Amino acid sequence: MLKAILVIAGLLIVAISASHVRREGFDAPEYYALTLFSISGMMMMASSADLIMLFLSLEILSISLYILSGYARTQPRSDESALKYFLLGSFASAFLLFGAAMVYGATESTRFAAVATALTERNLSGDPMLLVEWAW
Repeated sequence: MLKAILVIAGLLIVAISASHVRREGFDAPEYYALTLFSISGMMMMASSADLIMLFLSLEILSISLYILSGYARTQPRSDESALKYFLLGSFASAFLLFGAAMVYGATESTRFAAVATALTERNLSGDPMLLVEWAW
């Protein structure tokens, strides 16, 4: 269901932005390819059942959005926003990856179902690896 909503949202984005792409003189194929990559990253994230797949799909989504935020190359605000978004996204990705490593270290799995099972069956609520994660 969520994938269908994302596909419909992607089609609406393409339909709404077509006149803007023409008016601003952007390269349409690149714009639409980047939009497709971001939608595919969202769809992969919606269907991920593993921390590693979640991270990879987030990166696919983020990198295409970094490029799209700096797509208006003639405007200085576009370059600034792309750089700020890239730096913020890089730090956020590092924190997510660090948290995933801590979860893997505590539960010995990156699969969401196995992590949930390990948390409930082994009573890992006081595990130092997971407490580091909550301290952030």
